[in-house]
Amino acid sequence: MWSGIRHELRLALRGLARRPGFSASSIATLALGIGASTAIFSVAYGISLRPLPYAAPDRLIRIYEANPANGELEHDVAIGTFHAWREGAASISCACVAHRVRFAPRREVRINLHLATAGV
Repeated sequence: MWSGIRHELRLALRGLARRPGFSASSIATLALGIGASTAIFSVAYGISLRPLPYAAPDRLIRIYEANPANGELEHDVAIGTFHAWREGAASISCACVAHRVRFAPRREVRINLHLATAGV
């Protein structure tokens, strides 16, 4: 078995030595592919695979209000409603509210602002 592998490896190295341009382009293609795969996985890990920086991320929930009569199926909770829910809920140990504000003074400029209360 090892003699067959050694023979095949020797033939491959001889073929690469005969054509150095092909060898260099093959090695460069492999290096670029490995580098791109590593970069993409690093971004995916940072965005979606890394655990959330909270003590118990599996216990996080998102609560929103809905007004089907106006066609609003999901929108941010009003700050007064949030305070009422937080004071009245015995099963929630810690709560915060976050609002996303979109501001577009011109078409070219779009500003997304995220506001949050302290506590988590």
